[in-house]
Amino acid sequence: MEAKPISSIRFELGEGPIWDHRERVLRWVDIIGQKICRYAPSTGVTSCSDVGMLVSAVLLGSGSRLVLATESGLATWDEGSGAFGPFINPESDLPNNRFNDAKTSPKGHIHAGTMNKGAAEPVGSLYCFGGDREPARIASGFYVSNGLGWSPDGSRFYLTDSARREIYVFACDADEQLGERRLFRRFADEEGKPDGLAVDRDGCLWVAFWDGWRVGCYAPDGSHLRDIRLPVPRPTSCAFGGDDLSTLYITTAAVGLERETLEQAPYSGLVLAVEGVAQGMAAIEAHWPLGFESGG
Repeated sequence: MEAKPISSIRFELGEGPIWDHRERVLRWVDIIGQKICRYAPSTGVTSCSDVGMLVSAVLLGSGSRLVLATESGLATWDEGSGAFGPFINPESDLPNNRFNDAKTSPKGHIHAGTMNKGAAEPVGSLYCFGGDREPARIASGFYVSNGLGWSPDGSRFYLTDSARREIYVFACDADEQLGERRLFRRFADEEGKPDGLAVDRDGCLWVAFWDGWRVGCYAPDGSHLRDIRLPVPRPTSCAFGGDDLSTLYITTAAVGLERETLEQAPYSGLVLAVEGVAQGMAAIEAHWPLGFESGG
């Protein structure tokens, strides 16, 4: 299946795609470019907003608001005014850490992971925010927390540590409490580093591989099912979108690539789309933690 760019706009470090079913647009971030972006398939128009800080993930908030994971913590953000709500940062005492990937659970709780800015130490953690819960650290010891996702029935939670080339799986109970971390799959150097991922309606994982030139599909038991070969070396994440959630959108990066590689892979940094590979699940609106004004 052919991956085609949705536009000719190049991003240094595209990440965190999410389908906003409310407005029927794809949203994502350019971490290095400090941008929140959106693409409307109905018009073919891509637009971006500068937010003035590193931003690594965008989630659907209540109403018209969005929730952003940034270098300063999590905050709500109003797309129209550009206003931020108050920031929540449980790692304000760790100035060399920043948030990375974030996703919303089936019940609307925000799960967001942190990492050392240079990915040099295993000091990243996974936090849960939302509803009547105080922000809580629920797992730790990661170099690059990445690739979050839940099984269709909510009984399994996935988390990637890209630097270790490993994906983990946790049992998840009815209250969304996580059980013991287990290894889902470890990847060899030649396979690339597992980065962001999406889970389809059959429970299969679609994983973007940094320096792997591919998105790989894995069954719930960890077995490899298939690959989508890509015209770029550094896909970063993926999400299902479109009205029937059957288009796989893939963010990619151009950062760190030499001129020869960019000439070989001119789509690097573009957002790609592949039609009809599987059907995904709708994104859930995040419940902002009680006791924190959402602002915006």
